[in-house]
Amino acid sequence: MIAISRELTYMQAILQKKSSKFTSLFTGDSTAFNNYLISVDLRIKGEWKNAGDRLVRCAEQYAGLRMFLEAAAVYYEAGDCYLKVDKDEAQKAWASAVKTFCDLNMYEVSGRIEKRIADLHFSFKHWEDAALHYRKAANFMLSDPEQSDHCLEKSAEALVHNGDCNQSHLVYENLALSCWKTNLRSFQANTMLMMAIISLFGSPVVVNLPVDEQAGKKKQQPHQQESVFSKPDVLATYQRQYRVKYDEIRQKIEEYNSFTSTWEASKERLFIKNLLSFRTEENYALLVDHIYYWNNLRPLSSVALMMLKVPVDEVTNMMQRREAIAKIEAEAAAKAAAEGKSKKLIPSKT
Repeated sequence: MIAISRELTYMQAILQKKSSKFTSLFTGDSTAFNNYLISVDLRIKGEWKNAGDRLVRCAEQYAGLRMFLEAAAVYYEAGDCYLKVDKDEAQKAWASAVKTFCDLNMYEVSGRIEKRIADLHFSFKHWEDAALHYRKAANFMLSDPEQSDHCLEKSAEALVHNGDCNQSHLVYENLALSCWKTNLRSFQANTMLMMAIISLFGSPVVVNLPVDEQAGKKKQQPHQQESVFSKPDVLATYQRQYRVKYDEIRQKIEEYNSFTSTWEASKERLFIKNLLSFRTEENYALLVDHIYYWNNLRPLSSVALMMLKVPVDEVTNMMQRREAIAKIEAEAAAKAAAEGKSKKLIPSKT
């Protein structure tokens, strides 16, 4: 009897402990749901900030009860409320939703939320943050290659706007390989390779001028700065850097023959080859016309046109520098000729 009574006492303690646990769970769930109902009333009244705060409190309570799926859904809903009034708070709420969904191994849902965050940064022209979140979204949505590649393409566009064309070049190369692996998107591989080379075209050449010339550039007036860049040694430096840049592009064109079996005979490769030829010949008219006619037949994106503006400006600047050098040399020759004539007019002493 004593042993039986001990077992009964032990079982009663266990049941009492479980009962208190379920009671606290029910009470916490009711409190969280009450906060959700209050947020609904606040949204009806248009008080979006207070509604978002209530939803965040509700999500935190669900997370404390280890109801993570409910918490993640409420965090996402809170982000939608904050989006009406405070974009930063919306991003914080969505970031909490992404973290919670990742803990639940729901990566595709996390990727779609990351894409919304990236779209928000892209609309505000926060290019670096947009590129980062697009890359995260692409990694989360690897199970859907089409959506993943779309996010990578948007990331490349953000990198171009941020002035990082070398990174966008690598992204477009990866996109070309991804497209070539699938039957339906294999025809887009050559377009991605073309965009990868256009990214190299859009990478500006930076020439480190000597210290004294840089100081002179800062001190001189805008109309006098051309004299610094019109020096023959500076012109030769630019030409040397341009030669290195376009030799690399020429190598890439040949290297891409092994990427796909259609690149070597593609119109995209011919377009790039013609661009390279006209740029190295510094033929401004043919370069601009070639871009114009291609854009009429196969419209280029705004990002591609922005990158192609770089080689056009390079040709324009080189022409202006040569004209400035020729003008300076002509003025020097005229001055020397005038000094020679004046010396002849002076009578010799006898």
